[in-house]
Amino acid sequence: TTAVGGFVGFLENKGKTGDLAYVKGQKSLYSGAILVKNSTNKVYAGGIAGIYYGIDNVHTLFMDNVSILGANSINVSADNAFVGGVIGHANTVSSLDKIAVTGNIVVKDVKDSLLAGGLFGYLFSSTMNFNWTNSYYIGDLSLEGSISSKATVLAGYLAGSVSMKGNNYAHVIHSCYHGG
Repeated sequence: TTAVGGFVGFLENKGKTGDLAYVKGQKSLYSGAILVKNSTNKVYAGGIAGIYYGIDNVHTLFMDNVSILGANSINVSADNAFVGGVIGHANTVSSLDKIAVTGNIVVKDVKDSLLAGGLFGYLFSSTMNFNWTNSYYIGDLSLEGSISSKATVLAGYLAGSVSMKGNNYAHVIHSCYHGG
């Protein structure tokens, strides 16, 4: 596994179940490029982090006023890839507000699987209220080179895949857009 991010490759927020522990990204800026070439590993790449992993509904991620800037922000060539302008694979996320990504995301030569999005490759939220507001991606998301006909490809300008679970919880996506 290869995890690459503008700030950190792999970020895990863990503790004893029931402890209140969260990661808060606020007023942060990453300007630059991320390049992964010819990887046979599973690649997680994002402008802030390749992977964010929280254990349960109290080990969560809050992001507010975060920007990722770059002409060719992320360029990945890999057999398997989770690629997002902010985070490649995010687990246990509760609040995202004013997230801005500008720049192009290019993924090449996928053999097995790809989840790619302007903000998140894969975003998972369980058993908690989830709010994603006032966020955008401006740029091109492109798949190039050899893409296997047997590959699973999920791509979207905001997220490749979003999974929200939980009973009696509110999940909100509001005022988010793509331009390019």
